[in-house]
Amino acid sequence: MKGFRKLIRIITKADIILILLLLISALILSLSFHNRSSSEFARIYHHNRLIHTVDLSVDSIFALNNSALIEVKSGKVRISESSCSQQYCVKQGWSNSNPIICVPNEILINFEDKDKSKLIITQ
Repeated sequence: MKGFRKLIRIITKADIILILLLLISALILSLSFHNRSSSEFARIYHHNRLIHTVDLSVDSIFALNNSALIEVKSGKVRISESSCSQQYCVKQGWSNSNPIICVPNEILINFEDKDKSKLIITQ
């Protein structure tokens, strides 16, 4: 109990304001990530060249130059198999908004929003 009272004496009004600002910004960020819209199309790049544009409403599976197997199902896409050693791209799982990247094979899957004029860029 003495430690708690000592802590309360140390906390100033500026500390309380800072804590509240951090909580509010965390809430706003989590809501913005939660309300992110899903995409209709995915663009697949290999060695910085556009290889394929995929309609996410059509389920499909295709191989990309014997380096990766890309699967589209239920409006989402994933790299289900890859020739890279660490398999980070496979572990990323399904996505319809966050880019999927395979650095060793130089594969990037990026997403377009519904009007097809803007790419969804996440940071």
